[in-house]
Amino acid sequence: VSDDDERLGASSLQKFHGEDLTHSYRIKTQQDELREWCSEAIAEKERAKAQTAQEEMEFAMSMMEMDMLKTQLEVSARGARKATTSAVAEYNIALAQAKKERERAAQIAEVQDNVEEIQNNLASTVLTEDPSMGHSFIAPNRLRPDHYKGMSVAEQQAILAEQAAQAALKLERAAAIKAQSAAIDSELEYLRQMRCQTEAQVSLKRAEMRKMVQEENKQLSEQQKASKRYLDKVVYPGKIEDHYFNQFNTTSR
Repeated sequence: VSDDDERLGASSLQKFHGEDLTHSYRIKTQQDELREWCSEAIAEKERAKAQTAQEEMEFAMSMMEMDMLKTQLEVSARGARKATTSAVAEYNIALAQAKKERERAAQIAEVQDNVEEIQNNLASTVLTEDPSMGHSFIAPNRLRPDHYKGMSVAEQQAILAEQAAQAALKLERAAAIKAQSAAIDSELEYLRQMRCQTEAQVSLKRAEMRKMVQEENKQLSEQQKASKRYLDKVVYPGKIEDHYFNQFNTTSR
């Protein structure tokens, strides 16, 4: 029986909306496909697991080989470092011994040079105090700056005499300057006293002049008052007093 059964008439209901006649077949087909997919996934997972295990084993083997190589290299490096350290130590010892020998030879040479220098200085005229060594062999009256040994006793006495003369001259000059300063101070004191006297006379004269001016001003004031009284009483006897002007605007007339 299907949707196209020829045994059914035209009025028979054969097709319905939402009807699925292949449901059971599609379900079985999907289950078969799912089963097949699961089998393939399991097989693929097993293959991946085996491959991972193989890779891990190969990696472990390579790491073991690398560890063995590293161990061998470390052993070789330690041996090389030990040999290098030993060689360097021996070389440093040889250098130290050579340095000591050089220093010892240098010290011996320096001591010999110092002894020779002392002997030469003692035997030469460089350290002697002979004044004759300071004179030139070409001109005896000339002195050699590089061999000068100091002044003679006569030269020292001449310098001391010159210094004594200069000290005496200095004392004389100091006394003359002191006397001159005293004379100047005396003259200044005399001028100061004269100035004080002059200032006192000027002050007295100014006081007399002020008194004279005051007397003259007093006389002028009395003369002005007398002249004013004469004008008020004789020349202008009818002068209008202030009370005349004060009465204006005091009434309504």
